[in-house]
Amino acid sequence: MVVQRGSLLVEMVETADAHRWGSATMRFRYTAEIHDLQLTGEDTRSEDYETGEQERCSTNRLTGQYISTTRIKGKTKTSTRQLTPPARPALNGWACNG
Repeated sequence: MVVQRGSLLVEMVETADAHRWGSATMRFRYTAEIHDLQLTGEDTRSEDYETGEQERCSTNRLTGQYISTTRIKGKTKTSTRQLTPPARPALNGWACNG
């Protein structure tokens, strides 16, 4: 966990083995009106070592934008879509026991 430009960043490794890895970073912002942290964005990254396939996804919950970039065999494809409506769930006492 790190605080960067007023946001709390939480990074976690989802998968890590000889064939692939994947991680996610969640961004939270403190909102004084509700006295809680709100999820403002998420980024995921993964790579398959055998195929060379790579994927990055980013969700901005402030603007409601989702961007996905996939790289397969040297070709990159990026797609975007709008989330409706943009949701910013509050942390609301989530248990983060690991």
